[in-house]
Amino acid sequence: MPSARIPMLLELIAADPADLLAHLMLGNEYLADERFAEAARHLGVYCRTFDGDKGAACLSLARALEASGDLAGAREALHLGHASASAFRHRALLENLDAESARLREVAGA
Repeated sequence: MPSARIPMLLELIAADPADLLAHLMLGNEYLADERFAEAARHLGVYCRTFDGDKGAACLSLARALEASGDLAGAREALHLGHASASAFRHRALLENLDAESARLREVAGA
């Protein structure tokens, strides 16, 4: 069932395309709805533009990109997430990012 929040978030972005939090939230809603290409588009805006702690968002972006068939993009998102998680000393997130990177390598090698 589609999220009821999606129309509201689309309105927020239409009113202010630079609203990065709205892009992040919309990307996560699309990811939950398994609308992976749309999730990747909005999570990508957030991850490329936000200058701060974005490791978890990059992990979500990587998952959306992988589900969309873009393994190279997913690897790039994980790399960006790793850099952010390292800078902000998020050890548990680093472990998750490393595990996801290893899994992607296995998928790509299969």
